[in-house]
Amino acid sequence: MNYKRILAVILALIMIFTLSACDDSSSKSTVSNSSAISSLDVTSDITSQTTTSVATKQSSSTATTSKKTTTTVEASSVNTSKQNTSSSTTNKSKVTPTLYKVTDKKGNIVWLFGSIHIGKKDFYPLPDYVMNAFESADALAVEFDLVAFEKDTAEQTKAMAKLISPNYSTKSHLVGDSAASIYRKAVEILDKNNMYNSSLNDYYKPVMWSTLIDNLTYQKAGAASEYGVDRHLLNRAKQKKKKIEEIESAESQYSMLAGFSDALQTKMLEDAIKGYESNTAKAELDTLMGLWGKGNASELGELLNQDLSALMNETDTQKREILNEYYTAMYTDREYVMTDYIVNALNSGKEVFVCVGAAHIVRGSSIIDRLKIVHKCTVEEVKY
Repeated sequence: MNYKRILAVILALIMIFTLSACDDSSSKSTVSNSSAISSLDVTSDITSQTTTSVATKQSSSTATTSKKTTTTVEASSVNTSKQNTSSSTTNKSKVTPTLYKVTDKKGNIVWLFGSIHIGKKDFYPLPDYVMNAFESADALAVEFDLVAFEKDTAEQTKAMAKLISPNYSTKSHLVGDSAASIYRKAVEILDKNNMYNSSLNDYYKPVMWSTLIDNLTYQKAGAASEYGVDRHLLNRAKQKKKKIEEIESAESQYSMLAGFSDALQTKMLEDAIKGYESNTAKAELDTLMGLWGKGNASELGELLNQDLSALMNETDTQKREILNEYYTAMYTDREYVMTDYIVNALNSGKEVFVCVGAAHIVRGSSIIDRLKIVHKCTVEEVKY
């Protein structure tokens, strides 16, 4: 496993870890395989099985654009857009993640913050300059409201339906000379962790298998979804009765994953197995969380841009097609949607605190570049 792999996995799989993060201490809110599938009318054999939670804890990475691409604004200006703004946090925060202030030609403001969907207890409290901006905003915008999703069984069932192939086995979706070996190793890993049931798991698309295995890897590395940044802000927004807006939706993210070609899903499962067998995941994950916590957007961006470099330098046509499919779906297409949301929010005059995966912000040619170049917005990095 390497840094670009961890970043890609964290970014890709937030939408699946939510199925198990509903509330680990409460059976009422934990979604199991059987409960998610029972409404799908697949087969009586599948719906009668009971297994462990559909997905364990997962994450999405987030970051912020390179410091070279933005001007800076002092943190003291964060709360000037509205009067009487306050934060319950203190200067005791141990992290200084990057926050951006986006301003259009009319002076309308949107705050742009990179989320990391897993974290550590010492991420909190978030620093004052972040929370002041959050409190000042009229609304919180996230990729999708994972807290609400975790409580909505109907939406979970719709999402899971996209990851099941009732007429095809998982094995039939695996392609290439290594397909049999990949399948065998995946079964061994899941079975070892009491997560495999042939009459149930073998109807999942390979992307679900890769997710389950990635979950195991991050659990071993000490990842904790309950400390995810977007979750923290969502819970606070709900407590404050602040408006929450979804930029995408859980369904759209699941549809994206389910729509990946068999070649890409095979590659993702193969990489998940390699990650599980690696002994470096914890150190690499700690490094990434450390870069986020220090607001080191430049270095984090360099790591993530390895994906783009791999795509541009790949000479094998088939491998290039797989990389391009993943990169386009995970980054390019979604970032157009995110940028459009921000521009519309600015045009509406609403002050919105936008929290999306940092990978969408830190890369070159990402959200910030589009806001600056295409939409002529001013983007300033808030200095603490």
